[in-house]
Amino acid sequence: MWLMSRLKWAAVSTVLLYVTFAVSAHIPLDPEVAQRMSNELASLTASINSPLVIFANNAAIALLMVVPVLGTAGGLYVIYNTGIYLSAVAITSGFPPAVLVFIPILTVYGALEFFAYGICINEGIRILLAILSKKLRAELRFVGLMVGLGIFVLFVAALLEFLILLSLQSINMIGT
Repeated sequence: MWLMSRLKWAAVSTVLLYVTFAVSAHIPLDPEVAQRMSNELASLTASINSPLVIFANNAAIALLMVVPVLGTAGGLYVIYNTGIYLSAVAITSGFPPAVLVFIPILTVYGALEFFAYGICINEGIRILLAILSKKLRAELRFVGLMVGLGIFVLFVAALLEFLILLSLQSINMIGT
């Protein structure tokens, strides 16, 4: 069945993205750079007031990943950069990056995001292969369905992530 084949390859792409994220989260940074990046990240998360903000950002990244060749490179860069920000948080918080890398997965939203990105990168590769084999028209319907699935998964992930951010902000307000 076409769906199972695509989901298997999306899972392979997901693992590649996650490995990129985990490796870049372990890159050492200058403490001043790490502090600046952590402050930027804190400011960014504090400004999120809707799950639609999270969704719009993630959907834009996912749609970029569908572009043949450039999407794969751009997607890997975005994931690499996200890992660098996690490295900054690890340095400024004192938590080992090996622990922080698992938080997005344990909170489920990260696993959903990575899988949606894996779907989109895989579909970008499939578009390239279809272009090379001159079968693009036949492939586009399946690509559209899979990208739609990826976008839906990102929407669910954005809702979960927003609820977690609200909970963390609520806990922080109680503590002050």
